[in-house]
Amino acid sequence: MSALEGTPMIPQKPIDQVTAVTEQAARSAEEAIKSTQRAADEALQSLAKTMENIRHQTAPWLKNANNEVGSLAHRGMASVQETSKLVQEQALKAKQGAEQYITNDPLKALLIAAASGAALMALISLASRSSCSTK
Repeated sequence: MSALEGTPMIPQKPIDQVTAVTEQAARSAEEAIKSTQRAADEALQSLAKTMENIRHQTAPWLKNANNEVGSLAHRGMASVQETSKLVQEQALKAKQGAEQYITNDPLKALLIAAASGAALMALISLASRSSCSTK
């Protein structure tokens, strides 16, 4: 090895100059690529850490929200069942009251039913006439 191997060589010919410039450009490009790769890796690691932090922060909130939704659904179903039971009880009471009324006073019940039917037919007739006259 000579003492001059470690020192940059001064080009003697134009081709040597082009080669030296090309090699320097290639080294610069490689360094730029490596630098870009390091920056991209750091950015991805930072993003991964941020996403993990977000996941840790939102996990309890999501669990709580899930519990709340389940609780609301349960209360809603219980309310629907209770309302349904109340409606059934009221319908049964109305049926029993009507049966008792019919049993105790059948003629009066028949007249009330006939009058209700006539009133309903009069309303239907009136409604159909007024809808026909607007056309």
